[in-house]
Amino acid sequence: MGLMGFLRSNNSEPEDSTAAKSVQPEEEAQKQAGPAEGNWKDHWSSEDRAWQYVTEAKADPAKEVTYFKYLQIAKDGGLSEITGTKGEDDNLWSPTRYVGASAALLFLFANTAYVVYVDVSILFGQRSLYGVHDYLLSSVFMGWINTALNWIFRLFGAEGEDFFDNPAKLIASVELLILAGLWLRVLWSLCQILSGSCGACFPRLHRLRWYAAQHLFFNLIPMIGVYSSLLMLFPAAPKVFIQDLFTQLFYRDTKNYRDVLWLIVSRVICFIIGFDSFLVKFREGANMFIVSTPESDKSHFHFQYFVGAALLLNQILGVVQLNWMIRERLFRFVFAGEDGVMSSSEGVKKDTWNAQIAERLFTTYKNPIDKFTMLLTFSDDDFQRLTLHEHRDSQRDLDNLSSIAAV
Repeated sequence: MGLMGFLRSNNSEPEDSTAAKSVQPEEEAQKQAGPAEGNWKDHWSSEDRAWQYVTEAKADPAKEVTYFKYLQIAKDGGLSEITGTKGEDDNLWSPTRYVGASAALLFLFANTAYVVYVDVSILFGQRSLYGVHDYLLSSVFMGWINTALNWIFRLFGAEGEDFFDNPAKLIASVELLILAGLWLRVLWSLCQILSGSCGACFPRLHRLRWYAAQHLFFNLIPMIGVYSSLLMLFPAAPKVFIQDLFTQLFYRDTKNYRDVLWLIVSRVICFIIGFDSFLVKFREGANMFIVSTPESDKSHFHFQYFVGAALLLNQILGVVQLNWMIRERLFRFVFAGEDGVMSSSEGVKKDTWNAQIAERLFTTYKNPIDKFTMLLTFSDDDFQRLTLHEHRDSQRDLDNLSSIAAV
């Protein structure tokens, strides 16, 4: 019926006996061309039929198993799929993206405030610190760090003293320094984005603008939203460590065993800092927001205690960043080619594609709120929608049917 409607819509003449006679050859054409596709779909309608299909193909060399009949990777990386119309032809837009963008901004600032509040309380607060004498792995290194700091102070004629009188202060200091570094990168990316508005005069600034935009919206903002020193545990997780080790050994175009050695040493350091961060945050978070102490009664519900406990839970859940692993694996699947080795040129291709996506999203959507909403919520699902197509070449099939009908 779809084919008949198409042919009728393209025929300016009224229906007559000639059109009626043309039905028969078209039906015969569909019978000749249609069963192949129909049978192919029927093969996968149930597990019994699918198994019979592959078994028969093994027994008959003339038959072949076709899993991906219409799957294609878009040559332009799916950029043409970004229409910005917010209509039926816009496969990316959804009103729920407003919720996702609001949540991303909420966690960006709320998590930053939580980290600063807890760490400043540990470093300079007058309240009691619980668990000061409880074990921490970094307590072994705290004496060395205090000795090094005292030596530096003496070089400038100042009287040295032990700044870190407990390991919790050391963990809090490291966490604040890393957070400050992340926010400096955010400010630098914003400066590059704003300076890129002069791209007409300086083309290089225009290019840097979109590379900075993709780094800001696709990497930095999601990271800060769940950031804590607990994230040090993510690269030290066994599955992540093994994947990164195999990447260094088998998925790099150049082998450098110093990088492998540094990978192992750095992951040990990450485990020590991350493990101690978990102990410190668990103890301090519990004492500040979860369990009653002599300084605060938590026997009744208080909204501020609930928010503090929820943000602590957000940081704990954020340790396992599945989105990072999924996105990295998708990038390697699409950009790294058959061997799965991400060469330098393929890495440039990946970063350029991300920059083009950021530019396309920002320039295609008209409303400023929609622009930032799409940038804040772009995910691996959108990556799949843009780059993978699973449909027939309708025009080619129509031409084939027409040629059969003509015969």
